[in-house]
Amino acid sequence: MPLDTFQFARAEAEAWKLAQLGPNPMESNVSVEQAPNEAETVIRPRCQVDASWTYNSSFFGGGLVIEAEENVTFKGALTSAQVASPLQAEFRSLIWAMKMTRRLGLNSMCFESNCLELVRLIEKDEDWPSLALELEEFYATFSSFHLCSLVYIPRVLNVRAVRADALAKEARARDCFSSHVNLISPSELAITANSNGIV
Repeated sequence: MPLDTFQFARAEAEAWKLAQLGPNPMESNVSVEQAPNEAETVIRPRCQVDASWTYNSSFFGGGLVIEAEENVTFKGALTSAQVASPLQAEFRSLIWAMKMTRRLGLNSMCFESNCLELVRLIEKDEDWPSLALELEEFYATFSSFHLCSLVYIPRVLNVRAVRADALAKEARARDCFSSHVNLISPSELAITANSNGIV
């Protein structure tokens, strides 16, 4: 059975990965803990990701903001063919963000999402037939990281001017396929910090 083989291979891959991590294997698990408040010390690298989905659109949008280190921030947007639900759009956007992170050469990342349903779905490893392809792609991509986690953040932390929410909405409005990730310039970071608080 292909599914049995996949599940066995995934379990073996996770067991090997946990064995490589030493005394803190839980660091690589998906978590529903809340991310730190903006006023607290920011743990980097981190990637905030969000999606924008509407019923009557031909496309959904995805957005990401990666803080690789202090003053090294990337932003990106995805416009992709419409999917069946907002949850599927969130999942597709997360997978896209994970792949973009790896393309940037980052092999450790804390992903932050304001979609609690998605975080819980992944944490509980539930059987969702309608999301089977997304789950398979998620775990394949997840296994390419040295350390990887997914945490829930309140929506208010994801809606600033260059935050993932705004980027996702802009992407959906384009109505054409696109995907890009760009380094945010120091001047853009300064404008964002002055108008919205520290990125």
